[in-house]
Amino acid sequence: MTHRGNGFEGRRASDRLVALAVERIGARGDGIAEHEGEPVFLPFTVPGDRVRARLGARRGGGREGWAVEWLDFGKGHTDPPCPHFGRCGGCALQHLDQASYRAFKLGALSIALERFGIDPGLVQPLRVVPPARRRARLALMRPHAPRLPARVGFRERFRHDLVDLRECPVLDPGLLHLVRELRLVVGDLVPQGGTAETTLTRTDSGVDMLLEVAERPGLSALEALAAFSEKCDLARIVWRSPAEEILVVERRPVFYKRAQRPRRSSSRRPLPPSGRAGRCSISLPGSAPSLLPSRGKAQYMQSRETSGL
Repeated sequence: MTHRGNGFEGRRASDRLVALAVERIGARGDGIAEHEGEPVFLPFTVPGDRVRARLGARRGGGREGWAVEWLDFGKGHTDPPCPHFGRCGGCALQHLDQASYRAFKLGALSIALERFGIDPGLVQPLRVVPPARRRARLALMRPHAPRLPARVGFRERFRHDLVDLRECPVLDPGLLHLVRELRLVVGDLVPQGGTAETTLTRTDSGVDMLLEVAERPGLSALEALAAFSEKCDLARIVWRSPAEEILVVERRPVFYKRAQRPRRSSSRRPLPPSGRAGRCSISLPGSAPSLLPSRGKAQYMQSRETSGL
């Protein structure tokens, strides 16, 4: 099996190696061992692993750690399918085989149910479906050097460094294609040496894109986004800066489906610009693209009667 780099290099860490035995997997997917009475979080390990590890910074009531040598392997390892795994912060459990992954997920669900007094025995067997992540929060970076290409991807685990996303076996294929296209227009959206964040959400009416940038968009950025939305058939683009939100393009109303109680059909609700389902609906102008600045979130939030839902 392959153990890849993890982004731990370069962090403040002890040069002393300690022998640790992984006892369980924590809520964030790290293996947890005990050292001198406190937990050590070891990414990409499984229960039963015995490793030599280098200790790092303190985190969450324990210490970060990185396994530099495996003395013995526990059960449940597999080769991760993604070449970015180990550095990319988008996933934490690709090193687990299917049986271990199911056990981890069911265990986490059982703990959550018990906290609310619900019998975990009511849970039906876990059904693993093909991955198709419909929402992703990504970073955009335009290098200082003009000849260097822009980068779009997830941040490294617990770091600000960006992993340029070229493959992703868990992301919706349409969103992955959009990442490739977005890389081509970063130069129109971000100044040299600058960064931004984007949230891509695949909804029932198309992809909803939220950009979070430090400055208001200029005319060239608005024109680039209008062309980008047409080329990639986006439903909506919203530009968020510290001062305001701007509805750049809305080609179609943005909806998501919400499952109802048994014996009732699912309903569709409008999606706020943040990409998260809220209690309020959104004003829904015509289907023609618009390049009009908003007056903030209030312009998106209207009564349910306004949208006719």
